[in-house]
Parts: sequence; C-alpha cells; structure tokens
Amino acid sequence: MGNILRSQKQQQQQQKPQEPVDPHGLKPVTAAIAALTRDLRSFESSSVVPEGLGQHVTSSNQEQITWYKYMSEAYRTTAPSPRTPGEAAQLVATALNWIPRVDLEGIFEFYNFPTSSLPAASSNHLLTSLPAGVQFVLNTLPVNVNCIGDGDGFTAYVAIRDDPRELANVPQEVYEMLTARTKARIRRDYWSADTLRSTLEKSGYKIIICSGNEILARKYRIRLRCSGA
Repeated sequence: MGNILRSQKQQQQQQKPQEPVDPHGLKPVTAAIAALTRDLRSFESSSVVPEGLGQHVTSSNQEQITWYKYMSEAYRTTAPSPRTPGEAAQLVATALNWIPRVDLEGIFEFYNFPTSSLPAASSNHLLTSLPAGVQFVLNTLPVNVNCIGDGDGFTAYVAIRDDPRELANVPQEVYEMLTARTKARIRRDYWSADTLRSTLEKSGYKIIICSGNEILARKYRIRLRCSGA
C-alpha cells in the first residue's frame, strides 16, 4: 500500500507544471531583483557587464559599463534596497534617466521589469526631413518666457537623453565629472560636488532638475535676428 501511495505522489509531482523562468533562469516573481543584484555585485568585482545585454541595447560596451557604474552607486546608496520589481525598475530608471530611451527600454526587457515604471516618453523627436527653408531643428527643454528679454538672444538647454546627436558627442571627461560628482555627494563632500558642477557648466553642460530627477543638458545660446520684410 505504501509503495502505491509513493508512486502516486511521484506521478503527481511529475505532472505538476513547472513555473516559467526568465532568460536568467529565475522565476518571474524574483527574477527582476535577484538578477539585478547578482549582476551589480558581479560588475563591482569584475567591471564586466552581463552577457546577453548587448542583444537588447544599441550602445557600445563602454557605454554599458558607464551605465552599470551609475546603477551600482545608486543601489549602494538606496536604503532600504528595492524589494519589488517596480522598486528595482524605478531605481534603474532614475539612475539612467540620461541614456537613450531605446536603451532604457532594452534594459527593462533584459531584466523583465514592469514597463509601467518607464518614464513618460518625451514629446521631442528628431525629424527625418525638414520643411523647406529650415536648416536645423533643436529640441530644447521648455524655455521660460521671462528669460527672453529685449536683447538679441537667450539661453536654451537640450536634454542629452532626448537627442541621439547630443548623446553621441558628449566628451568622456564630462561623464568622468558626473561620476566624480556622484561619488563626492555619496561621501557628503558637497564642496567638491559643487565645484565639479561649476566646472561642468563651464564645459557647456548643466545638470537640471526635471520632475524631481537630475538630467544632463547641453547649453545653447540662441541669437535672435529680424528678417527683412
């Protein structure tokens, strides 16, 4: 009788459907947090990004390394640590709010993060063709009308994350200053952080607060001129 019961139990276990796993070999409920934690710890010890990420994003391996530096710093300084996939997704979205949206979406796909945690898509987009007479389109952040006086121009800023042209031309030293500033703020060396921010602005870039998040923007001086009638 005992053998029959054991045999039936084994058959039931064999027939029990297996829970699906994600590309990391983890169950969906725990995959997002466990995979991110594992990859960040691995990166801190090896400086190598996870294998397979390149199939989901378009940027170079060097740029991916920069992303993981930012995510690692954000993860270390977040207390308590993310406990849900949504919280982990929010951490990544905040730390990488300056990268191209297509790459941020790729990271979300790689970790199976909920897409509801993605920031709202920017309304700015590059035109594939320009109207007659238009030579260049600059998608800037909103400009305060009070900043446009009676002079011959005004200052405008373009979010790096929203413009592939800008992202492709950010000097490496700018990224290095951003990383150094983040480290200075982590150790509460605010004097060094403010100095780096000032140096960054002298290089033509500025850290701007948008919707509670810091974003990197390129500074442009727009000159106005009147056309003859």
